[in-house]
Amino acid sequence: MPNRMPTLIRLTSLLAAAGLLVTGCSSSDSSNTAAENPVTSQVTSSAPAPSETTSPTPIPTPEESSATPSPTPSVVESTVTPTSTPTRVAVAPVKTPKHKPTSQKPKKVKKATSKKLPMNTVEGTVRVMNALEAAQFTGESHTPNGEPISYKYVVFVFDKPTSFKAQTFDPESPARIDVAQGVRLGSKTADSREGSGFDLDGQRLTIRFKSRNCDWPSDTSLPLGQPSCRTFTVLG
Repeated sequence: MPNRMPTLIRLTSLLAAAGLLVTGCSSSDSSNTAAENPVTSQVTSSAPAPSETTSPTPIPTPEESSATPSPTPSVVESTVTPTSTPTRVAVAPVKTPKHKPTSQKPKKVKKATSKKLPMNTVEGTVRVMNALEAAQFTGESHTPNGEPISYKYVVFVFDKPTSFKAQTFDPESPARIDVAQGVRLGSKTADSREGSGFDLDGQRLTIRFKSRNCDWPSDTSLPLGQPSCRTFTVLG
């Protein structure tokens, strides 16, 4: 150790001397540059030297971080295009008719009844018969008196057997009501022609008779047992 100390002292002296030399050279060079560019030197000298020290960023404490306001969220404005409003169609409500309960009693159905005609007003059909047909009309198989088939009789055949009023030859009972199947309106024989109605053959009519103009038979003339009338009135 005592041997090295002088050596260190010498090195230190040499280094100090070398530093003085370098410093002297630098100062001389800078003086010369300032002399040549005075404006530059003034500007350079007037500018403050930057600070090389950097202050450390302070770390916020938990209290400071909680007090720091949160960033305000950005509001995005969107433009909404209005849609077309649908057209409303007014529909009138349909009124349903209310059926009220009816308290009407069921109508009675009238039974079909045949109309009652006055006495001696009869419905039927006019027929012109020969002698045999006139006999068969009352249920006979042959003519009662041998009348030839050429004899003609006009008979008004009733629709159904009907009560009929006619005169008799009995002075004690001048009129009699009995059931008849038809009325003889006329006849035509070899000797005579009486009555009428030949032109009405086949017609269905309603005829009214007067009892005083009608007679019940007193013999076996055709048609057997049926009245004969001299006059009559066609109603329809």
